[in-house]
Parts: sequence; C-alpha cells; structure tokens
Amino acid sequence: MKVYGIYNPASGSFDISQINYCVSYLEKKYKLKIEIVESKYPKFSNDFFKNNFADLVIVFGGDGFIRDVVEGLYINKISCLVYFIPFGTVNVLCRELKIGTSYKKALNNFSLNSKKLPLNIGLAGDKVFVQMFGIGFDAASVKNVNIRLKKNIGRYAYVISALKNIFGKFDIHQIYFDKKKFQTEHLIVNIGNFYAGSYKIYNKFSDKFKILISEDIGFFGLIKFLIHIFTPFKILDIKLAGVVKIENVTDAQIDGDYVNFDGKGIYVRLINTKIFILKPGD
Repeated sequence: MKVYGIYNPASGSFDISQINYCVSYLEKKYKLKIEIVESKYPKFSNDFFKNNFADLVIVFGGDGFIRDVVEGLYINKISCLVYFIPFGTVNVLCRELKIGTSYKKALNNFSLNSKKLPLNIGLAGDKVFVQMFGIGFDAASVKNVNIRLKKNIGRYAYVISALKNIFGKFDIHQIYFDKKKFQTEHLIVNIGNFYAGSYKIYNKFSDKFKILISEDIGFFGLIKFLIHIFTPFKILDIKLAGVVKIENVTDAQIDGDYVNFDGKGIYVRLINTKIFILKPGD
C-alpha cells in the first residue's frame, strides 16, 4: 500500500513534532510505511499528484488545505482513500465527519476497516470545494474576518465578524435550479448536512446539494436565514439540486475562504470523484 502523509506548515495549529508523533503512531499500530510530504506552495498537490500514485493519503491540516489536497487528487484522477487529521484553526470538515478536532482524537478514530464514504466535491465555476459555497451574509462574514483574531480564538473570530455584518447591505442575486428562478441576498450550497461542522441544517440523506436560501429581501430575510442555521427552528425549506446557476457573483466563500468572482455568472455543480474517506464510527 502506497501511503502519503501530506502536511501544510502554514496550517493554523501546525506543529511538526505532533505530526511526527502521528506518523510514528500510525506506522507502528497499522504496520504502514508513510512517506511524509511537505506542501511547499499553494496548489502544491496539483503538481505532486501528477507523478505520484497513492492508495491512501493522510492530510495533516485545516479545511483550506484539505480542499487543496482533494483538488490535486481530483484533477489528476487519482483513485484512493483519504483521512484527515486536524491541524487547522476551525477544522469544520473533521467536526462534521466526527473525526475529531484534535490530532489525538483523529488518531483514535482512525481505522483501515472504517466505512469507505464516497467523497463528492463541488465546483463553483472552476473552483473546488469539499463542504460549502456561500454568498451574501455568509461570504461577508468570511471576507471581513480578522485573521490575527482567528489565529488566537479560532472559530469565534467568525462570530465577531458575523455580528458586524448583520446590518450590512447585500447584493440581490438571481438563482436558477430545477428549472425555477429564485431571488435572494443570502445563499448556502452545502454538500453535507451541517453548517460550520456543528449546526445541522438538513435532517435527511441526499446525494444532492442542500440549498439554504432566504427569498425575503432585507433584514427580515437575513434573520430567517440565521434562525434556521443557529436554532432548532428550521423555518426555511431546504431545496435539493445537483446544479445551481447564479448571476453576477462578486463576494463568495468556499470552505471558509473568501473568493471574488468579479461579478461573473457561475454554475455550481456537484461532482463524483474516485476518492473515498475513511469514515469513523462505522
């Protein structure tokens, strides 16, 4: 079995001694030979996996780095298993998958006998995401987050940024899916069932996007949007689709990172890959 352990030295809680401990633990317990790879620049995985085959890739990093590695595997058509060990600031995907938010919990939850969960990805234009795409309030909160504060207090930096944006002004977008047209300021296109790894927005299984959209314009529409995400009261109707068209996109967020689409119209598509996650608990 060809196994790579790829890490990002710029991750929010990077510690090479802890990564070395993880590698030693996994090699000893599972009789693996793990080749350690440092990601040396943005999109490093796109280049690395052009010439390197893998059976299992263990990713040490946060949400943005997980996305980069998955993108590298996807564009190079690599069929393999993946597992994530959290070394980021927020670690949203590891929360949702119940891998854990510390490297020790992730190690305890690792098993080669775990259920192999197919990894679907999203494409927003030509940009890959593994969790969610958002515009409106969601994007503004990510765009305006204080990076220094994020390093110090983690996910709570987004809460502070969100509070500052409650009374902001947002663009109105035309959204199309399932042969219907919608108008909204706020939209989340989610692959999983959770927002930020902890807040459940949809209760059923579906292999389509879960689309959270508030069609009310203005402050009242935003309040409904937030109530649905952060309280037990699910007052919006989650819609399901595999493709979403959005006109005039400027500010957006993918997997917690800000992206500017320069006012372009884009398609958001759900894509099947040949990648499988080792899912704890099964």
